[in-house]
Amino acid sequence: MKLKKLTIGGKLIAGFSGVALLLLVVSAAAYVSLEKVSESGVKMQEASVIKNKSLELVNSFVHQQDGITDYSLTQGEHAKKEAAEYGESVRSQLTELKGLITDEDVLNGLAGFEELHVKFEATGQEMAALFIQGKKEEANEVMERFDGLADASTRQYMLVSEYADKIAMTASEDLSATKKTAIAVIFAVSIFSVLAAAGLGLLLSRSIS
Repeated sequence: MKLKKLTIGGKLIAGFSGVALLLLVVSAAAYVSLEKVSESGVKMQEASVIKNKSLELVNSFVHQQDGITDYSLTQGEHAKKEAAEYGESVRSQLTELKGLITDEDVLNGLAGFEELHVKFEATGQEMAALFIQGKKEEANEVMERFDGLADASTRQYMLVSEYADKIAMTASEDLSATKKTAIAVIFAVSIFSVLAAAGLGLLLSRSIS
């Protein structure tokens, strides 16, 4: 046989080369798995950022709603200032979220929220003016519209929250699947490597003897 014609050095080189090749396969499989794990981690981090930003947005929106309502009922300057500050925060956070989101439906949802927010602020100003003028009956009717716009805005915002949850869930599932695949591949290749090394060793020992 050709293997028997090899020198001892050639046989050793062939054996070690075979084992080295198998180790290379294991290393490549591990590297690919780690890359996928890293990608899933990045996606989960992005989802976390979007989720936190969206929570900041709804927090600012709720505070603005409270500020407008308080100002309408009390005409307090602090409430007026608070409503204005939180309104600016809402606009700023909307801009930040638009830069983080790529899904067209969610971006359309944000655009819808933005339109409702403009109507919400205008209705709040109308409501406050009526309360200041003492037209309580008309002001209460406008307040119902104001609250309805707030509820509609919240429903639009929920698209962002659901989007972030979907990204996080998908990334988590990908991460779990990647880990299982990586373990299975590395285990299978490791077993094969041990068997191949044992086989090479047996062949070498027989050829040497």
